[in-house]
Amino acid sequence: MEATLIQAVNVVRQDDGMWYHPDMPAFTESVDQFREWITEQGLQVEVVKLAEEDEAHPVYASYFYGGGSNVSEWAPREPDGNGWFMLSIVDTDDGPACLWARRSQIQ
Repeated sequence: MEATLIQAVNVVRQDDGMWYHPDMPAFTESVDQFREWITEQGLQVEVVKLAEEDEAHPVYASYFYGGGSNVSEWAPREPDGNGWFMLSIVDTDDGPACLWARRSQIQ
């Protein structure tokens, strides 16, 4: 049976700014499981991190210097090219990160 392909949905972030695509499986700590799913879905993925923003960015300063945890005012930069949609905005060991995806054949 062919897998149902994940599609873009309206992103409604939580009060703290985090978000997880409702159709994306909850992965354990297994990177291999995630990579397999990405391959099955025919996706190209890009990660955009809050840590890559200018240090003067208000959310960067609040999160990394002020001890804040709310990133709702952070607008993660969409990667160059067409067809990108958001898979998640989550906190990682390196700070908040946004996972973008698009179908592999789109350039």
